[in-house]
Amino acid sequence: MRRRLELLIVVVLLAAGLVVAEKQRIAVPASAQSILFFVADSERDLTRMPSHFTRLSDSEEIRLGSEIADHFLAARSNMTGDDRVVEACVAAVGGRIAPHAHRRLPLRFHYIPERDFVNAFALPGGHVFIGAGLLEHMTTEDQLAAVLAHEVEHVDHFHCAERLQVEAALRKVPLARALGIPIAVFQAGYSKEQELEADREGVLLAASSGYSASGALQLFEVMARLYDQVERAPRTPQQELAEVTIGALSGYFRSHPLTAERIAQVRGMIARQPSLAANPQRTLSIAYVILSWQSLDAVAKEKFDMAVDLASRALASKPDYAPAFEALAEGEYGRGRLSEGQNAYRAALAIDPAAADRVESWVEGRASKLSDQKMYDREIALVDNVLTLQRSQPRLLRLRALAESRRGNFEAARSTATEIRRLYPDAAESLGGEMQREAETFLASREFGRAASISRIVLVLKPVSPPALQTLADAEFAQAHFAEAATACQEMFDAQTADVAWLRSFADAAGAARPDLAAQQLSSLLSDQKAPNLPAAAVQVEAAGLALMAGDDAAARALREQVDAGTIAPEFLGRLGWWYFRARRIADAAAVLNRAQSLRPGDAEIQNTVGWLALEQGSPVAALAATADTVASESRLHNTRDVRNALAEWQQRRSAEAIRHWTDVTRDKPQWRDPVWRSALYPPRINAIAQQLEAERQRRAAMPARADSMRRRPASPARAQ
Repeated sequence: MRRRLELLIVVVLLAAGLVVAEKQRIAVPASAQSILFFVADSERDLTRMPSHFTRLSDSEEIRLGSEIADHFLAARSNMTGDDRVVEACVAAVGGRIAPHAHRRLPLRFHYIPERDFVNAFALPGGHVFIGAGLLEHMTTEDQLAAVLAHEVEHVDHFHCAERLQVEAALRKVPLARALGIPIAVFQAGYSKEQELEADREGVLLAASSGYSASGALQLFEVMARLYDQVERAPRTPQQELAEVTIGALSGYFRSHPLTAERIAQVRGMIARQPSLAANPQRTLSIAYVILSWQSLDAVAKEKFDMAVDLASRALASKPDYAPAFEALAEGEYGRGRLSEGQNAYRAALAIDPAAADRVESWVEGRASKLSDQKMYDREIALVDNVLTLQRSQPRLLRLRALAESRRGNFEAARSTATEIRRLYPDAAESLGGEMQREAETFLASREFGRAASISRIVLVLKPVSPPALQTLADAEFAQAHFAEAATACQEMFDAQTADVAWLRSFADAAGAARPDLAAQQLSSLLSDQKAPNLPAAAVQVEAAGLALMAGDDAAARALREQVDAGTIAPEFLGRLGWWYFRARRIADAAAVLNRAQSLRPGDAEIQNTVGWLALEQGSPVAALAATADTVASESRLHNTRDVRNALAEWQQRRSAEAIRHWTDVTRDKPQWRDPVWRSALYPPRINAIAQQLEAERQRRAAMPARADSMRRRPASPARAQ
C-alpha cells in the first residue's frame, strides 16, 4: 500500500511538472541559426557516444573525402578572377602548413566565395574549406594560417574520419554511399574537447610553419567583439535583412567553444612558450580584395567617407585594382567630389570596362535618388560629369532630360531630347511615354506652364503624339494662350479619329485667339476631309458660332431655321445659344435658348447655358435656379454650376458664402483668376462680377499677413513712452 502511495505521488508530481512546463514555455525566435545549432549539438553529442569503429585506411579516407569534396565543389564551379586570386592565396598559406602536418595526406585548400559563409571546415582525407565571410575579418596571413591549421588538425586527429563513420552508422548507409551524408555534418563543429585540441595543435602547427600564434589570438578577439555586437545590438529591420549572415556567425560560435576559453588557452600557450609568437606577422596579400568588398558595402549604406577610405587603402596595396577604383569612384561621387570621382571612374574605365559599367549603373541609381529628393542641380552635375566620359549614353541622357525638365530648364531638356531622338529612337519612344505621364500629372495639378513645356519636349521625342498634343492644347488654353492651343488642336487633327470633343476644343481656342479668322480656319481644316466621327450638324453649329464671333450671323440664322424645319435636332440649339452668349449677342442668345427650352425642356446643356445667360442679364435668382450641370469640371470653358453659383451669390450680396465658394472654385479652376482668360470667353457683366470677387478674395487673403506684420512691427518711440 505504501509503495502504491509513493508511486501515485511521483505520478502526480510528474503531471504537475508537465503542466507547469507547458504554461511556461520559453519563446525562442525562429532563425537561420536553429538548423546549425541543432546539427552542432547533435554532432557534439555523437562524439561522446561509445563507439568502436575500425579506423579507416588513409587511402579509403582520402577516396571518400574526395568524393564528398568533388560533389560539393561541382555546385560551386563559377568562380570569378578575384575568387581564383583569393583561392590561390588560401592554397599558398595552406601549402606552407601542409608539410608540417603529422599525417602525410594530400592536403588541399579551397575557398568558398560566399560572404554569408562565416566558417571553415575540413573533410576526411585532407580537403579544407574556408568561406569569404570568415576570411573578410582577417588582416594577416597568420590569422588565415591559424584557421587552416585548426582545420588540418581535425583531419590529423581523425575527427573528420570518425564523424563520417558515426554518421554513416546512424543513417544506416554503407560508407561507399558517403555522398548521401550532408556537408553540414562537417561544418557544424566538434566536441569542446576536440575543438580545443584543434586550437592547441593548430597553433603549434602554424608556428612550426613560420607563422605567429598572435594571429590566432587576434582573430579570436576580432570574432568575439563582432559576435558581442551582434548579440547585444537591438534588432532592427536592417539586421533582420542580414539574418543569414548573423545566423552563420552565431552558428560558428555555437559550434565552437566559447571564444573567451579559446583566447585564454592561446594566451596560456604563448606565456609558457613565447617563441610561438616570435615570428613577425605577414600582411594578408589579398587584403585589397577584402577592403574593396567592404568599401562597396559602405557605398551601399551611403557611408561615402568610409568607402573612400577603404578603397584608398585597397589601392595603396594594389594600385591597378579595378573594383577598388569602382568603389572609390562611387564613394567620391556619393560625397559630391565630382572631379575625384571622375578620375577614379576614368581609371576603372581604362583597367576594366565591366567595373566602369557598374559605376555607370550606380550613378544612374544615385541620380534617380537625387531626383526623388528634388535635388536636380546635384543630379544634373553628376550625370554631366559621367557623360564627359560616356558620351551620349542613352540612360544618362534620359536622366538629364528629366532632371532639366523637372527643375524648369525646358530649353536644355528639349536640347537633350533632340539628341536622344537623333541617336536612340527606341529610347526616345520610351522616354516620351514617361514624360507624357509627367505632363498629364502637372496638368491635373493645375501646373499648366510645366505641363505645356513638358508636352513640347514629348513632341520632340515623339513628333506625332496625339496625347502630347491634347495635353499641350489643354495646358495652353488654361493659360489663355489661345493661338497656341488652336495650333496644337490643328496639329492633332486626324480625319479618321476627329470627334465632336476635338471639334469643340479647336473652335473654343480658335474663336478666342482670332475671332475674325476662326471660321475660315475651321473651313480650311475640314475642306475635302471626310471625318466619319464628325456629324455634319455639329460642324455647322461650330462654323456658325465662329462666324458669329466675326460678326456674321447668317449661318446662325439659317441653322435656327433648320431646327424649326425639323432638319436639325433641337439639342444643337444649346451650343448655338452659347455661341450667341460668347459673341455678346445676349438678346439673340435668350431667344435661341427660350426656343431650345421649349423644344427640349429637360436638356442639361440647355439648362446650364440658360443659367449663365440669367447671370449676365442680372438675374442671380434665376441663375441659381438653373441647377443642371452638364459640363465636367475639367472642361476648358469651366462654365460649371459651382462657378455660376459663386458669382450669383455675390450678385445677391451674400458675400461670405460667395467668397468661400469662389476660393474653393478657383483653387480647382485657377483660370477664373485670370482676367485675360475670362474676358476672351465670357461677356462683360460676368467678367465684372468675377473681377470683384477675385479682388475681395485677394484682399481677405492679405489681411492675416498685414495683421501679422503689424504685430511684429516695433512700437514707435512716442508710443513706447
